[in-house]
Amino acid sequence: MKLFSEIYSTYYSITEKILKRHTVTKAEIADIIRQNGFSESVLFLEPKLTGEDGYGLLKKENSIYRSILKKEPHIPLTALEKAWLCAVLSDPRSGLFLDTEQKSQLADLLGAKKLYRRNFLTCFDQY
Repeated sequence: MKLFSEIYSTYYSITEKILKRHTVTKAEIADIIRQNGFSESVLFLEPKLTGEDGYGLLKKENSIYRSILKKEPHIPLTALEKAWLCAVLSDPRSGLFLDTEQKSQLADLLGAKKLYRRNFLTCFDQY
């Protein structure tokens, strides 16, 4: 199993949380993995993050691990998520939270086609 086989996998999210801490101990790494992962995650992910033949994202200095990244990691949006957000922006109820100009600016920033249109949905028994 590779760490980045799925962009939004649990291991990716855990690794992001660890790297955002900048400095962590091996015990803190194990705690973060236990709190956010699966029961077997500590067995797989911890050696990959701290071991010599691991991913190389952490550098060990004394008993403290430091992120090798110069900037904080962030999770980008996928094309599917952008398309879904564009569809949500086209919903008239989004006007309760955003004005027309804000919705237009967000749609331009997302730069995706709508995932669906309101006429694709059939509502029944809604009252």
